[in-house]
Amino acid sequence: MAWNDEQAARKHNVPLGVILDESVTVRQELVAVAGRLSAEQWEQTVLFPWGGKGTVAEGLAGLAHHETEHVRHIQRWRGN
Repeated sequence: MAWNDEQAARKHNVPLGVILDESVTVRQELVAVAGRLSAEQWEQTVLFPWGGKGTVAEGLAGLAHHETEHVRHIQRWRGN
């Protein structure tokens, strides 16, 4: 949670449109890089930016799950 808080504070004054554009760019780059990985690289153990380590595949799965949680939090916050 500390990592999320740091990122939120860093981006606090950035307009929503800029954040959404950055998000799209990051996801496009991530998909492009993942598509170039060999089977061996896909299963390589790496350090995650948020702490811990695991395979590239596990990191991407964890990231997808984490972002889904954020969507649920935002929906609750908005009253959806």
